Amino acid sequence: MVTRGGELSFVRRMVSESITTNSKVLWWTCLLGKLSSVIALAGELKKLSGEAKVFTWGVSELPTGGPAWTRKELFEVVREMLRELDGCHIFPSAYSRFDTVHSQPRGDNCREGELGASTFRMEEVSGALDVVLTAESWTRRARRAKARSEGASSMQHISTEPLLIARISVSEFDVGKHTGLWLKACWTYGKDSVKFESFASFLLGAIDRKVASSTG
Repeated sequence: MVTRGGELSFVRRMVSESITTNSKVLWWTCLLGKLSSVIALAGELKKLSGEAKVFTWGVSELPTGGPAWTRKELFEVVREMLRELDGCHIFPSAYSRFDTVHSQPRGDNCREGELGASTFRMEEVSGALDVVLTAESWTRRARRAKARSEGASSMQHISTEPLLIARISVSEFDVGKHTGLWLKACWTYGKDSVKFESFASFLLGAIDRKVASSTG
């Protein structure tokens, strides 16, 4: 059945037509995606029930859980959060080279031919980012100072020398019935472990709150 007006009009038509065939069709179900559609139809079904045109009806919610995050989406959230920090520079941790290898059959085997120069391309490897920080701009004190002065005072203290370098990686895990993404921060350069722990706690905590708020 095809009808105009979206899911609400579709189910309204089903209700209307089922009233004339209620001696043959005892139960039927429909799936709605919008809460507003459920509210509108519930009011109409109550009215039809009072008129004895609909004998019984019910509403159930499917336990679908929260939206799933992809690795690309999580990386984009990490990038957006890091871009807000002064003195923070983001680099891909690796690149891959792809060449098309031309092969020629020889019996049951194949031998490799020359690499096609026109097929050469470089691609960023997804899965990890190198983050270079030249200022302690992630702390609450620094962020409050930036908010008060719109970044003017915080920019004055940014050095060109790296304060620390961290590698942020995202990997997938599958343990029993549980699957998801694993965000990891590794310390690759610096002399102050306390500063790295502070930065890692800030980043991982902020991402965790972001994911929780979107799936709650």
